[in-house]
Amino acid sequence: MAVQRLQRSLKPIHVFAFTYGSIIGWGAFMLSGDQFLPHAGPLGTAIAMLIAAFVAIVIACNYGFMVHHHWGDGGEFAYANMAFGRRHAFICSWFTVLGMAGIVPLNTTAISIIVRNLFGSLFQWKYLYSVAGFEIYLGEVLLAAAVVLLLAQLSNSGVKRAGNFITALVILELICVAIVVVAAFIGPKNRMLSSPPAFSPDVNPLMGIMAILAVSPWAFAGFNAPSHAVEEIGFEKKNIMKIVVISIILGALMYTIITVLSASTYPLKYHSWPEYLRNIRSHSGWQSMPSFYAASQALGQWGVILLGIASVSAIMGVMVGFFMIGSRLLYAMARSHVIPKAFGRLHSKYRTPNFAVLFIMFLGLVVPFFGRNALLYMVPLCSLGAAVGYGYTSAAAMKFALKEKNTKIVCTGAFGILMSVVAVVLLFIPVESLSSTFKWPGYILLAIWIVLGAILRLVALKNERKKIAIREKSRQERLASSEKKS
Repeated sequence: MAVQRLQRSLKPIHVFAFTYGSIIGWGAFMLSGDQFLPHAGPLGTAIAMLIAAFVAIVIACNYGFMVHHHWGDGGEFAYANMAFGRRHAFICSWFTVLGMAGIVPLNTTAISIIVRNLFGSLFQWKYLYSVAGFEIYLGEVLLAAAVVLLLAQLSNSGVKRAGNFITALVILELICVAIVVVAAFIGPKNRMLSSPPAFSPDVNPLMGIMAILAVSPWAFAGFNAPSHAVEEIGFEKKNIMKIVVISIILGALMYTIITVLSASTYPLKYHSWPEYLRNIRSHSGWQSMPSFYAASQALGQWGVILLGIASVSAIMGVMVGFFMIGSRLLYAMARSHVIPKAFGRLHSKYRTPNFAVLFIMFLGLVVPFFGRNALLYMVPLCSLGAAVGYGYTSAAAMKFALKEKNTKIVCTGAFGILMSVVAVVLLFIPVESLSSTFKWPGYILLAIWIVLGAILRLVALKNERKKIAIREKSRQERLASSEKKS
């Protein structure tokens, strides 16, 4: 049976949109108040993002090196397979799928939070139940499901169409954020010059920066998007690295800018970021989110509308991006028979991995039933998955670079391995000030993911053994037939 191939139709602007659009999602607009300011303050966040961007660019060098070794789809799976064999490739890629595809349901859950804060009780009809104090409404679940179904259909209808859509979303997001930020910093209500705390007074500055760095694999997940779409890129691969670096830098700037925007209305009567943020959260609706509160102070209702458009564009963009990344990774795994072949099935018309897209869509439909707290438990999971993928890719790059005596990539590979290990360790440190670490529900979800992966692997092995047995039986029959003739 001939191997099915994807279509080469992505232009540089599409690759930039997929890369940057996968980096910036709901977190840029919501984590400024939930984690960045209370743990690190504006300066601590800026330092953490600078370090994280540097680390991401160094690891991106390892991806760039491996792209030159493997001009084809597969990303982390292909690199680990080439360097360490199929067993390691499965472990690497299954965790990477967790880090990449897991961001789709994570952003799906964020839809209800954004809508609830922007539109109040508009979709809060048919109360179902509560999870850890967060009320689940059928209306919000159906809205999230409609968005997931729409974007899954778009992702299945051709990579060029998805590329055009995410490009439009990224442009819209950048324009809206630029208008709000400029208005905030030239307006009379900007209080950044009144010397608010540069760091969080309640947290050691180093620990605050580490808290941000712990989630940086998740925050910058998506810069590896081109490695999963190599077969669909219609231009020379030498330009890919430039696009990735620009996307990472712009992503770090966006995280920092939104955080500084959230800090721009800090009044002197407060003594710490947690105290100020508690006051904002005591408000209702969009005024309870620091970034939206700052936008309203800058442009009134128009500021809220513009930032709302930007955040919804970011959420939808990151979902489209990770539909692409996750489905291509599953497709590569199925094509090499490490998971069931159904994941490698392509759409007859659009040549997209439609079954893999449906699998990610299913994850996106399930998670909204668990409410807002799913976000807190899934961020460490996504960070873990991304860190494992980065570590394996860096190790593969280092292995091949040693053979080629490429000193630069040997160094970037070693650095990538070290940073991946550090990121994983930070996720499992039981320190209260590191709120990004695993909690017990996260361990349960991780165990479920490992068991699911084991089941899919066993099914694939069983199917492979059946094929081998059928081929062996056919060979024996041919030999018996030839012996009879002779």
